[in-house]
Amino acid sequence: MKAFLRFGVLIVLFTAAFAALYVSYTEVRKKSLEKLTERQMLLAKQAATGLEEFFGSYTNMFMQYSLAPEMISFTHDGKRLIKTLYEFNKKPFKAVTRYDENGVIIYTYPERPDLVGTNIANQAHVKLILHNHQPNLSDVFSAVQGFKTVSLNVPVFKGDEFKGVLSALVDFEYISKKYIQSISIGESGYAWMVDKDANLLFSPVHGEDLINVKFEAEKYPDSAALARKMLNGESGFGEYTYDMVRAKSVGPIKKLAAYTPVHVLDNFWSLAVVIPEDEAYADLSGFYKKMLFIMIMMFCAFAFYISIILRMMKLSLMNTELAMKVSEEVEKRKEQEKMLLQQAKFTSMGEMINAIAHQWRQPLTAIGFGIQEMGEIAKEKHHTDEYVDEQVRFLMDIVMHMSETIDDFRNFFRPDKDRVELDIRRTVVAVYNIINTQFSAVNIKVTLLCETPGRKYELHCEKDVTDEDAELYIVEGYEGEMKQVFLNILQNARDALLLYMATDNRQGTVAVNITPHARYIDIDFTDNGGGIRAEHLDRVFEPYFTTKGESVGLGIGLFMSKTIIEEHMNGFLMVRNIKDGARFTVRLNRKYPDPAEENE
Repeated sequence: MKAFLRFGVLIVLFTAAFAALYVSYTEVRKKSLEKLTERQMLLAKQAATGLEEFFGSYTNMFMQYSLAPEMISFTHDGKRLIKTLYEFNKKPFKAVTRYDENGVIIYTYPERPDLVGTNIANQAHVKLILHNHQPNLSDVFSAVQGFKTVSLNVPVFKGDEFKGVLSALVDFEYISKKYIQSISIGESGYAWMVDKDANLLFSPVHGEDLINVKFEAEKYPDSAALARKMLNGESGFGEYTYDMVRAKSVGPIKKLAAYTPVHVLDNFWSLAVVIPEDEAYADLSGFYKKMLFIMIMMFCAFAFYISIILRMMKLSLMNTELAMKVSEEVEKRKEQEKMLLQQAKFTSMGEMINAIAHQWRQPLTAIGFGIQEMGEIAKEKHHTDEYVDEQVRFLMDIVMHMSETIDDFRNFFRPDKDRVELDIRRTVVAVYNIINTQFSAVNIKVTLLCETPGRKYELHCEKDVTDEDAELYIVEGYEGEMKQVFLNILQNARDALLLYMATDNRQGTVAVNITPHARYIDIDFTDNGGGIRAEHLDRVFEPYFTTKGESVGLGIGLFMSKTIIEEHMNGFLMVRNIKDGARFTVRLNRKYPDPAEENE
């Protein structure tokens, strides 16, 4: 009976231990797969972000080049500008071309005299930009020279008149090697990418061949299902069957894929990082053998069950600690994302408080003198009622002005929930009313100028904003965020001017020009603070980049401004040096564009 009982206890313990081991093995297998897919997705998103930032950076660069007068009129200096642009970007660029508003090539570098005068308006990407005048990126195609390339195109405007296109042939092999070819996971994992039409743009399995994934996936239904999700622009994980690993034919095998879309201007690609399924679970083979060994040892001696339980407890504890660490890291990442925005808000709030202090100093002095005057009136008792009423009205006007300042401050930081119609002039005037006293105190003059066809006028206060041509200035966005952008740019100009004025005895000026065009509005902030050093010009919008020192700024104001304008407002924020200073340009789409321009 005792032996049977012992045997029964042993069976129960063994069954319980086996079940615990199996559950643990399943959990470890799941966790291992989760870590692998997280790494796959991280690699995929890093590559996608790299590609998007690559084309975004060059698009912004080309947009700035397109504003140059010599590029617009295309003089001899325009050719020199294109040569310089090519020489500084030889690695990614195969050629830089300028063609006119009809699609006729004006100039290309490296120079090809035989191509000048050629009409390329029948090419799809050229036809598109000639029609909609918007930056675009062509599909990948094979150039006559034998290399794969994409064409990056930005419009050239003279005011609101379309003058042609600045274009570059980007070496697709260069960007493939830089962002995709280097991706490796496991022994034979790799990355591949398709375009919006399912053409395989890059894959170490197929080399340079431009094949269509839809046709390749016809014999494997799960491959076709994965392709459909990728072409729909989805991001996630999946499995598919294929018969090749890198360049080797191995027969049908399962592969695990993490895929994410790549948004490049108006074009669309999808990138996948894949690894054979057997490699994904290779690390678990040791754990599986160890589990079998423990089960055999449990049959040999009852005493081993204690050590097995201890091992299981230790493993459970490790899993719990791992889950806690993962949760902590996720929370840390969320907090870091919030912190960046909060830092920008706190910085703006500090600047606002300084502005309020400057605005209130003079009114408070006037109120103090007024109170003393009222005291004298009470003592002497020989002033008329009319004089007393006049003094009261004078003091109340000052108090009302201070109350309006508080309203401006409160509205400035009111959280934005909905996109609304904004008259950009009123937004600029509201910020001007807050900072003007602060700027005047340090001898910096701020002027606001509106320019419309046949009319130019200055703004000094809210009363100067009329409804006569209001629809020219209407945009759609978040008022508080827009004010924060304008405040950041103005405060940045003030800091630059204070440093420059300390060495050059002159009055600082900031000119704000609001110029509506047919489809967009430009708000230019121009100062005479000496400009931005050439080595810093490409970095001013990077987070935490500052030349002022930590005591003056954190280096996140311009970064947040660019993020707000380009991601929340669908606009552009650019900077360039001009004579004696720098010019920041905010370009926003008009809510009500010119119908005549839309029909062209």
